[in-house]
Amino acid sequence: MSRTTPENHPDRHASRFTGRTALLTAAASGIGAATARRLAEEGASVLVTDVDAAGAETVAEEVRAKGGQARHLGLDVTNPEAWPEAIRTAQVWTGRLERREPDGERPYVRRQLPAGGLGEGGDLG
Repeated sequence: MSRTTPENHPDRHASRFTGRTALLTAAASGIGAATARRLAEEGASVLVTDVDAAGAETVAEEVRAKGGQARHLGLDVTNPEAWPEAIRTAQVWTGRLERREPDGERPYVRRQLPAGGLGEGGDLG
């Protein structure tokens, strides 16, 4: 009989990202979808985005079916005009945004965005 330790406890990551919001791009399948599922398992609210909006919706539904917090949004990361809406969606939904995962098109951002939202012209600051 094995003993439960902090390292093998089934809930060891359950609250690691509680209260945080993650905006994930290219998350309708593959690594992006797996990352969305994992962050949600660890307590994050996840905004699942992809140019394949139906695929993003499916992943968000899977997360919610397992008790996680998720929304979806169709997002073409190559369209700079689409970013302000995506970021506002995350901020309005949860009141904050800490992470945006890399997708190969945009640099990784790891900082909480200002409470007032985006800068002039929708810039990240």
